[in-house]
Amino acid sequence: MKFKKDLSNFILNNYNFDGDILEVGTNKGYTTVILAYVADILGKKVYSYDISQENINFANNLMKKFNIDNVNIIKKDVYKEKWDLDNIGFVFVDCVHERNYFVQDVKNSFDIIKGKNNKIVCHDYGLMQKDGDSIKKVISDNNYKILCYLGEKDNWNKNGTGRVIDWEGVVLGFS
Repeated sequence: MKFKKDLSNFILNNYNFDGDILEVGTNKGYTTVILAYVADILGKKVYSYDISQENINFANNLMKKFNIDNVNIIKKDVYKEKWDLDNIGFVFVDCVHERNYFVQDVKNSFDIIKGKNNKIVCHDYGLMQKDGDSIKKVISDNNYKILCYLGEKDNWNKNGTGRVIDWEGVVLGFS
């Protein structure tokens, strides 16, 4: 829950982006709910990509349960299909947690957002640090900058899906 709280506070306290919010990796839609409430406060919409129809159905039912009407969940393979939305100002990435996918997610995120002041947040950043500082190197090599971290610092993964050796989330911008 710390990450979700930090994410919503970060967006609300740093609101200076044009456009709507894109979530890459809806999963069951729990973070989508948080993003929807934040977007509602800011007068924005949330678009969310997921490849799984089962996840999309679950998330859409969750949106109905909470009477959320500012979310559009789109079925898309983000690694094979073009990200074709206009007017995106903030991107939240929680998709495949591997280095090559992370690189593609970050590149596509910065390609789609409007304006140089816009930022992206990547969840489960610490899970991708398996190759030492390879993710930090990818970030610096591509002229992106780590602006801050969100959530838990390290060893927060209680599900046993991998050793977490860095922060739960990272905020990226242009250097």
